[in-house]
Parts: sequence; structure tokens; C-alpha cells
Amino acid sequence: MNQPIIRGLANGALRHRKTISRLRRATSIQRLVDPSSVESLRQRILGKESFRSQLPEREPDWNGLAEQNGVPAEMAGQFVAAMKRLWLLFCPNFNATSYLIGFYFTKLPEIETQCMAGRNLPRLHLCSLFRFLVKMILQGPSIYPRELVEVGKEVMFALKGSVAGNEPLLLLANLLVDRKTWKPRSGWNAAEATDADLLLEHEYEKRVGTFGGFVKAMDKYDEYKERLMLNRQFRADWRSIKRQFHVQRYCDDKGAVRRSLPARSMREVQDKMNFEAEGATNLFDVAFSFFCWKWFLEGMQGDEPLVEKLRYEITPYGTQIFIPGYWSFDSTRDVEWPKMKQDHLLRGVKRQGKDLADDRRMRKPKLELILRLKKNAKKRGLKGNAFYEDIITQMGYHRDTDRKYIDRKVKEAEKLFGE
Repeated sequence: MNQPIIRGLANGALRHRKTISRLRRATSIQRLVDPSSVESLRQRILGKESFRSQLPEREPDWNGLAEQNGVPAEMAGQFVAAMKRLWLLFCPNFNATSYLIGFYFTKLPEIETQCMAGRNLPRLHLCSLFRFLVKMILQGPSIYPRELVEVGKEVMFALKGSVAGNEPLLLLANLLVDRKTWKPRSGWNAAEATDADLLLEHEYEKRVGTFGGFVKAMDKYDEYKERLMLNRQFRADWRSIKRQFHVQRYCDDKGAVRRSLPARSMREVQDKMNFEAEGATNLFDVAFSFFCWKWFLEGMQGDEPLVEKLRYEITPYGTQIFIPGYWSFDSTRDVEWPKMKQDHLLRGVKRQGKDLADDRRMRKPKLELILRLKKNAKKRGLKGNAFYEDIITQMGYHRDTDRKYIDRKVKEAEKLFGE
């Protein structure tokens, strides 16, 4: 084989490796699966009795787990760390979700290499989507849509088989991952939390109802619950429900029965009131929901009322504050706002205000120009020093302007204009 052909093959293989390397860096989970950091997080969670009680009773045997799943030795530490983080997230279907993690560390790298060798870019795009989905799964459900695991399974099955006929998944890949840079496309939301460990601890606080000292006036909760326990009508209502329904059938694994969430649309109301379709189960839901409505309850645990608490919750679309109907709210005395603010900013929210908005409007033409100059420089094939010098000159910046400053401005412009 002559030298030009050999050189061409070598260059092609190098391009393939660079592409795959760039794809993996763009949606890297390395920060989330650092073994020492995850073990430190595990010890913090297990060190708090209220948090520890939320976990399954039996912890998996981590020894030999990587070998059992066929994970290469160089990735064994990260794989075990990923599984530990998944377990700490009290994933409702740990075994099924852990299968996605196993696929990520074993089969996915092989499929990516095959895709590059065969120039199968649609399939490679699905690989990058799968990596992004796993990255979101390992950060927990707070700031991402709930369907992560289900979508992850669909993408995994498509990668194992054929991409043909999976247009909806390819649409999702195009929606969430840039095909040129392989970077997540999260719009103005967060592709990654600024502190994923703090976000996970928020999930525990939400479950046990502590919220890290957010509520200062817990005496209002205690006083209401004390009055409720003494109320004869409340006790009579609960006895009548227990006589009519076999309540144990509706309890969760903690022995608690909880009300259904309020409907958000008329369609949901109609669905909930479809007695013919739902039968006795729906009748119980309706009766129990009205019981909880009467007494401001989240549910019942045995004969103890689970009284609604003043709380906040991080959701994929924002931060919600819930003030129970019985609570005489005082915004100054009842809550510690800095705690909620800290958790709300985990998605990387930038400062806002009239002055800042005016400043952004003034910067907009310059950002638009720098983005146009960047595109023109790329079209002309400018790279390295020539690329930066061209932008610095045309923008009128000082000749000693730092490259990092140019990079920051380009990134800011791309985010603003959705490039």
C-alpha cells in the first residue's frame, strides 16, 4: 500500500478519535462520578438519621460490581461511583435504571466507534443523546423532566437495533444535542446543576420535610397539628373512611396514604371524575382528597395526620413555594430566604434587574457583531492567532486583548442568539 493511502487512512482514524473524544467531553459525567466525592456524599447522607431512613434497607454489595457487569478495569471506579450515586437518588426502579448505567460504560463506547467507522451520524447523534440523558439521570429528578429513564431505555433499544423508524428520538436528539459540537442544547435552562450534591440533598430535605432550616416558625405547624389531633370531627371523618375502604390497599411502602395531586386542567378534572372507568379506586381517591382538603393534610400515616408544611420545591421549570391554607404567613419571621435562594440558583440563574437589562440591551449590537465576525472568520478558514487578531481588529479592541475574553464574548453571543 503506497504512502498517500496509508497517510489518508491514518488521518481518517485520527479524525474519528478526535470526534468521539469531543463527543464524550461535551456530555462528560466525570464530575458526577468522581469516586472520592461520591463516597463523601454517601457518608454525609448515611450520617443523618432522617436521610438514612429514606433509603432502601439493604445497600448493594459494591465489591466486584464492575467485574460482574463486564466494565473495563480503567472505568471500574467511575462505574461503581455512578451506581452509588444512583442508589443515593432512591431511584424507584434501581435495577432497571442501573442497566442504563451498565450500557453506558460497556456497550456505548463500542457503538460509538462503529458509528464513526461507518459514518453513521444519526446513530452517533443518538449516542450523544444517551450520554446527556445519563448525565441528567445522575443529577436527580429535581431540575429535569420526569421521563428521563423511559426515554433512556428507548434510546438504548434503538442503539442496540436500528435507528430507522426512530424519527421521534432523532428529533429529541436534535432538540437536546448540537450535532456539530456535541454539546447539550438546554436553551436558557440548565444542562448541569452548579452543585449536583446540594441538589441531591434538597431531595432528601423535601422527603423528610426539613428543608435545611428554611422554616423558622415551626411552632405554627406544631400548634395546628396539636389542635387537629384533639378535634372530634377530624377523628370521626377518619374512622368513617376506614370503615368504608380497606385503607391498607392504598398505602405506600412507608405505611402512609397520600392524597392525589390537584388537577391542573379541565381535562384532568374530567379524567379524575370518570367513575365508570376507575371504579372503587377512584371513589377512594375522591373521598380521601376531600378529607385532606377539609383538614389541610398531605395524607395519613396510620392514625396520625400528615399535616401540610410550609415548604419549597425545585422543579424542572422553576422553584415553587407552598404555603398551607391554615398558615398565617409572615414573610419576615416565618422563613430563611437565603436557604431557598441558594437552592433556586443551582440551575445557574444569572442576576437580573432593570440596570442589568439596560446594560444587556446596550451590549446586544456588539454581541451580534462579534458573532457575525466569528462566522466570517471561520468561512475564510482563519484559525489560531489569525482568527483572534481578525476579531480583535474589527471589534476595535486593544491588540493585547486576552483570547479568553474573546471566547467569553463569543459564548455569551451564542447563548443570547441561540446559536
